[in-house]
Amino acid sequence: MTLGAIGGTFDIAPSTTLAIDNVITGSGGLTKSGAGTLALTGIETYTGVTSNTAGTLMINGTVGGSSVIAAGGTLAGNGIITAPVLVQPGATLSPGSSIGVLSISNSLALSGATFIELNKVLMTNDLVQGVTSVTYGGTLSLTNLDGTLAAGDSFKVFDATSYNGTFTNIVPAAPGQWLAWDLSKLTVDGTVRVSGVAVNRI
Repeated sequence: MTLGAIGGTFDIAPSTTLAIDNVITGSGGLTKSGAGTLALTGIETYTGVTSNTAGTLMINGTVGGSSVIAAGGTLAGNGIITAPVLVQPGATLSPGSSIGVLSISNSLALSGATFIELNKVLMTNDLVQGVTSVTYGGTLSLTNLDGTLAAGDSFKVFDATSYNGTFTNIVPAAPGQWLAWDLSKLTVDGTVRVSGVAVNRI
């Protein structure tokens, strides 16, 4: 499949998944629209912009080009992105498929929602790795799939050379009763921690 200079649009109907295993080449860009899911599993060589405007774009292969923009919907997958990634307000970054690893060997700028799954029992979590620089912003949503979080738990969710910015909102506001999210290490090593909350006893 070849994308010409004007690029190509995949409009995926709701409750529909289109998986493209073939390599996509060309000088154009790729736009994903519609409420369904587009899964790219090949080593794509087209050089334009990749844009998701609605639904889900799954990167399970390799995507490069000039940039990857999540303008709406969800950007997900366990693949590799070699272009700069921008997650705009109204869009979501959700690495993996359930818990998994998304590799971005370039910059990542977050201003929408970032959805991260944790598993206390297995002590594992979603991870965005290989990033040259990450800039936090928007909402960080943390979901624990199994077990009970406790003070001292630690989850590395970003692996980058440099860390900047702050999330403006975190969901849920606390990981449990008498607990708090500790985000102080996000700009140091990309780690989310759980801390205890002091209780005043009379």
